[in-house]
Amino acid sequence: MNMLGNKNKKTKTAMGGIGTAILLCALMALMPMTSLVDNTATDGAINAEYSVQSDVFGEMPAALEKTTYEYDPSQELLGMRDTNSKGFLTEDGRIAQLTSDEAIHYLDISGAYEEIDLNIKATPTGWEVNENLFVTSFGAEVAHGLGIQANQFVDPIVTGLNPMLITIDSTGTTPMVFDAPPAIGNVEVGGNMIRYPLAEGFAIDYAVETTQVKQNLLIQERPTLEIDDEYFGFTEGMVMPIGYGLYLDGVALGEEITITQGELEIRNIETGEVLATIPEPTVYDSSDSEPYIGTYFIEVYGPTIVLTTAVETSWLLSEDRVFPVSVDPTVKLFKAGSGYCRVYYPNCYNSNYVDLYRSSWSMTSQEVPWMKYTFGSSSALPQGATVDEINWRVYTSRYGGSATVSAKILEACGTQPNYQTSISTATCSGSIAANIITGSQSSLNDRKLISSIGNSASIGNIAWSSGWKTVELCDNNNPSGTACSATTGAHNYVINAQTNGGTVGFGAHSTSTGYQYMRFQQSGSLANYVEVIYSGGSDPNPPASSHVPYSDLTTYIEGKRTFFTTLTDLSGIDTTSTNGVKLVYRINNASTWTSVAATAIGSCSTGDGECRFKGSTADLSAGDYVEYYWKFQDLNALANGPNVGYDPAPPATAANPATWVTSNAHWFFVDDVANAGDAMKFTYLQTDVHSGSRGASGGFHDR
Repeated sequence: MNMLGNKNKKTKTAMGGIGTAILLCALMALMPMTSLVDNTATDGAINAEYSVQSDVFGEMPAALEKTTYEYDPSQELLGMRDTNSKGFLTEDGRIAQLTSDEAIHYLDISGAYEEIDLNIKATPTGWEVNENLFVTSFGAEVAHGLGIQANQFVDPIVTGLNPMLITIDSTGTTPMVFDAPPAIGNVEVGGNMIRYPLAEGFAIDYAVETTQVKQNLLIQERPTLEIDDEYFGFTEGMVMPIGYGLYLDGVALGEEITITQGELEIRNIETGEVLATIPEPTVYDSSDSEPYIGTYFIEVYGPTIVLTTAVETSWLLSEDRVFPVSVDPTVKLFKAGSGYCRVYYPNCYNSNYVDLYRSSWSMTSQEVPWMKYTFGSSSALPQGATVDEINWRVYTSRYGGSATVSAKILEACGTQPNYQTSISTATCSGSIAANIITGSQSSLNDRKLISSIGNSASIGNIAWSSGWKTVELCDNNNPSGTACSATTGAHNYVINAQTNGGTVGFGAHSTSTGYQYMRFQQSGSLANYVEVIYSGGSDPNPPASSHVPYSDLTTYIEGKRTFFTTLTDLSGIDTTSTNGVKLVYRINNASTWTSVAATAIGSCSTGDGECRFKGSTADLSAGDYVEYYWKFQDLNALANGPNVGYDPAPPATAANPATWVTSNAHWFFVDDVANAGDAMKFTYLQTDVHSGSRGASGGFHDR
């Protein structure tokens, strides 16, 4: 539940006094600035004690299991993978395409999409999650903090350095270190979460998700504070990546202390591009009451940041508080494909935590969830395919209350008025625009999104229970349901988005007025998705090759050359000796071409949509002029038969592709090393070299 409580207006003020100077010196002096780059601590995490156990703050999560779908994993069509989707060959020969609102794959160093794994794993210097959209590294001790690297071209964001408990007095001018007994216990790791003891009764949790890293200061019980302590929280050090700074509303922050409850931005100093955000800090207790908004106190000294996250003691010490309490600053790198809207205010938020909620004591405390599904080019149906079935699969956790919940595909409806305790009635027409499904906290768009969630036609009910739910949009085999061929019905929004590479929104709403609290899970093995099952159609295209050409160049190295390519095709790749992948080359304009059978790297079964291959020439000598190309075909078994392809790929206008490729083949020349000049050189040959980056597909070649 994400209802946001008392939120003060953003303010900026100078904080002075000797307390600030002492605190700052202590923090910066103890800050292990390079621990995430080269941690030389002798008690590394491999030898450190850690456990997965239950303590006063609650049980750590178990290891996250690999996502299991209702299809045979060996029948996954790897060529259909992109960041948010995957496909399977069903037992009856149809294809099931699953599209999630959150990332389920990341690009590995070879350019292949792999399953995201958020489990935190031990390294010689701490712990790490590196099978994700970004890399997160944790130090062996709480003081070492963590590094969050968005991509290989930017230095990590280093944060959580030397955290310490702190109080700030009622004048707002004197921060003081809170005196607490030393921590008892070991570092705990479970699933995607790591917990560091901070002091007796206090701990810091980090949870790695697909879009962000959440941090929580956990407070076991009501602390004993001085009467003039206005805030309680913790201070930590941060180090910005080179060339980046910390901003508030687009304005760079400096040494003068800034006090705010708003979102902070990490931006490129030259371009202003946002690398990550630090959303407004939320504070939760262990009851079902709405979260409270904390406060940031920020000082900036070049790339070094001193960040304090605190909550007013009047809220923390209230008799209404139920402990433990968590104070939650987060570093967010990507926008989530989901969020929630507060009906009364009204505002919508982009979040991984998506709830259907209504307070039992306040009619103004109501929120409704939304999810956004984007269909890319790999989602397009083959020509002539027939959609047989469309389902929305969601996993919900029921936390309390009861309600009748209507599932919605979001349409363009009206505009919700301000300060209404329920969603006003409006008429709807057509699919909602993609730019409205963002949780931008833009008043007009948010009000349109809220109206859509409340007024779009229902596509079915979601049972008020925990577990997987299936909402059927259409099914040609269900005589009592909607046929996917029907020209009217909400399922057409999905078909149109899939056909045209568009976006479709889903939501949930209840008109029940009693207490209700249900969470829609958004990540890991419980991530929701839209399922489209289709059959038939034709595959008119040959496999796509991602070979990196070794072409238009002169080399001074003799010997054979080994080339690599990755082929992708929905029908699978032919690997037979007769029609399998071939490297075809000739030397010195010979009248005949030599065809060499390529070797599959790893397995390449008939159900694989993506396979890697390598092929080699004979030994080459100085003076050789070499031309080469690839030839391959798919396993299309439909009426049009297998599709033959080449690399370089002939244009569609080529009358005879087999002839075109011989006249436009890749080429290189092997020259005598004596002709390389007398400049000092060191030349060597490498094989299977990758060209690309972590964030983009590449290929393999010799150099």
